[in-house]
Amino acid sequence: MLCCCTTKREKRAKIHSATSELSAAPNPEHRFSDHFSGHAGEYAAHRPQYPEALYHFLAEQCQDHELAWDCATGNGQAALSLADHFDRVIATDASAGQVAAATAHPKISYFVAPAESSGIEDETIDLLTIAQAVHWFDLDAFFREANRVVKPGGLLAAWTYANSRVNNEVDTVVDNVIEEVENYWPPERDIVMNLYRDITFPWTEIEVPTIHMQENWTVDQLLGYIRTWSASSDIRKTVVQIRFPCMNRHCGTPGAYRHGRLPGH
Repeated sequence: MLCCCTTKREKRAKIHSATSELSAAPNPEHRFSDHFSGHAGEYAAHRPQYPEALYHFLAEQCQDHELAWDCATGNGQAALSLADHFDRVIATDASAGQVAAATAHPKISYFVAPAESSGIEDETIDLLTIAQAVHWFDLDAFFREANRVVKPGGLLAAWTYANSRVNNEVDTVVDNVIEEVENYWPPERDIVMNLYRDITFPWTEIEVPTIHMQENWTVDQLLGYIRTWSASSDIRKTVVQIRFPCMNRHCGTPGAYRHGRLPGH
């Protein structure tokens, strides 16, 4: 699900220049639940890629292309694609482990900062993106922060995706894994599974096209993706070890590619 909102404030006479440093200190009262630093390397290696059509659409909706903020950037996956469309990208994540595993790029400035207190200057952001992450935020605080840093008329885009679909045999195995770790998911997963329909964004939403995510994965890549889930790491690893032989029976050898789709809209 892709949610796009645009601000409707009138432009102010003052023009802010973006800095390469973040100025505001993180809010110590906000509690960050870190589900990913412990396997940041696996996250960087095995999370699916977002389609170029998504970034092309977002760039077309923006009035200016000076500065984008990829919030909760993780390993910088979305930030790298945004760099093809914007002069500069600020990429932040509350997880120091994730930022350490991010891919460097001359247009991207990475910082460890929570979504609710980024330290970015007022009204400097043309596009604010949140890929598969807004469900982790203190939404009221984040919306205040977004309203502060996005330019009048700028764009906020948040998107998510649900369980992968490959074929009946593989889907059955994956669904069994999901069922076995059911009690270990954090509560925020419910927001994802409802494709962000439970979130009310405080700006004017714009119409968005249907954009599909598709990957060609080997068995190893699919299992690697499962290991990045936010369910308890111990139970996740145990279930993956149990299900690996069963997955091979339905997918073929670990090196054989299978086409998969991750529903998002």
